Amino acid sequence: MAIREIPLALPADLYQEAQGAGILSSERIEKLLRDALRTLTWEQRIEEIQQEIQEAGGVNKTKGEIIAELRSTRKHLWDTEYSRRYTRLK
Repeated sequence: MAIREIPLALPADLYQEAQGAGILSSERIEKLLRDALRTLTWEQRIEEIQQEIQEAGGVNKTKGEIIAELRSTRKHLWDTEYSRRYTRLK
């Protein structure tokens, strides 16, 4: 992994607090940055999922509408995928 050195300017009070907490080592700062990036990626993915749900019309449905849609989906899956496997012939 290539390393690039950069200057880091912090407000004096933040510097004092970070120094007191022992988090000014390069390893600790690297971990904090990686954690922040992972969180950012996670938050972006949540926003994407929310957008997909909204575009699919999944927002603003009543509880009854959601249950009806789930029942319809379950029935469709049963009819197309499972009924012939698990229904005994009479």
